[in-house]
Amino acid sequence: PVVVVGDGLIAMAEAVSLAPLVETVAIVFGAGTPSAGRAWVDAVNAFDNIRWLAGQAVTAVRVDGHGRVIGVDALSTSGESRTIEAAAVFGALDPLPNSEPFASVTRIGPDGRIPVDSTSAVVDAAPGLFAAGDVRHGAPQRAITAAGDGAGAAIAIASFLRY
Repeated sequence: PVVVVGDGLIAMAEAVSLAPLVETVAIVFGAGTPSAGRAWVDAVNAFDNIRWLAGQAVTAVRVDGHGRVIGVDALSTSGESRTIEAAAVFGALDPLPNSEPFASVTRIGPDGRIPVDSTSAVVDAAPGLFAAGDVRHGAPQRAITAAGDGAGAAIAIASFLRY
């Protein structure tokens, strides 16, 4: 048995990848419903050996005397503690953007991302500051989009430097 912690795209992909290889997969997450898209939820539900454990927060990873993972401790939203048996734990939380270094020069949205103007690269509040990829507000967190953002930002930077 293994545990996947998270409810987004990364967690669903991890669970679907692991399911054919392991006895069981427990997806542990705090929200009432997964944040991954419907297609990913359906993909997970196609496996009989994957179970959902919503409303749970992993509080500790348990190891035996030899340092091997044997499970996780979880706390439910109602305050109940439980131990979930597992031979491995996969932290599959969707990454947060690294926007904190820019908080002193621009506004950071509640999602931790930097709001941009209609060019999707120029930061309104700070001339000469450009945002691309996962740090940009509204970014769908996909590598191909980050590459496009980078190209758009490069064009915006070149234009900025010319004038």
